[in-house]
Amino acid sequence: MVIRDRKIGFSCQSIDHRLRASILGSLKRRPALYQGTLEDRILYALSIVDELNGRLFQPPERRTCMAHLGSKSLLTIVLVLTMFSVAQANTIYIESVNGELSNDGLTPTVILVNAGSNIISGTTGGSTAPDVRDYFTIFVPPNLELVSLIELGGTQAGNVGFLGLQSGSQVTLPTNAVTADGLLGWVHYVPTASDINVLPTMAIPANGSSGFTTPLSSGNYAFWLQDSSPGTFQYSFNIVLSPVPELPTAALTLAGLLATLPLLRYRTFRTSSRTE
Repeated sequence: MVIRDRKIGFSCQSIDHRLRASILGSLKRRPALYQGTLEDRILYALSIVDELNGRLFQPPERRTCMAHLGSKSLLTIVLVLTMFSVAQANTIYIESVNGELSNDGLTPTVILVNAGSNIISGTTGGSTAPDVRDYFTIFVPPNLELVSLIELGGTQAGNVGFLGLQSGSQVTLPTNAVTADGLLGWVHYVPTASDINVLPTMAIPANGSSGFTTPLSSGNYAFWLQDSSPGTFQYSFNIVLSPVPELPTAALTLAGLLATLPLLRYRTFRTSSRTE
């Protein structure tokens, strides 16, 4: 339904479109905001609301539209600012540069990860025994969650590669285990020319693994990579971390703030009218 102000004959819907277009235009001109904290993005959202509110809703006759558009336009701002982010790829560990990854699941290599993409590259293969298995562990901070585990294009494998995931800072499953009991999940990967998110496949319980729900929340996780085929095979996996969504809280907070704007403007107008 389109609400129209009969006195001046304009459409609230047209103003809503103008508001959204202005929001998106501002964001495109300032892409660095996508990397800011939630607080930074909320403050910027409020500045947009204040600026556009003053530009679009000066006449007092328009306060009906202001009330109608408030929550709708607010949600547009919050959705864009809190949920859209530009992920930057960070190569955080290259085995040939940073050193051999551990070959012992009880003492895996500790790798620090951050928000966004975290690329880990190494080699496995049965040509030399130490390279058959690689183990590493990460810690997902409290404000982040693990949303994707991507096998990057160009990853090699012999007959088949193996990638296992266990909760905690160690892989306790022995290498001669006949089931995946103790693992959260696992996947057999093959050479690929394009990126593949293997996390959904790993999340499905199989051969004794417990399975899990994506995304994975804050905590320690240990990874087990193995390829016993003859030869040496390069792999690259991208561990993607994203901020824990805070949209409900942010939306309610901003909705409350924005809801007061029509009242404030109306009160200011009435007060100024009486003093003139």
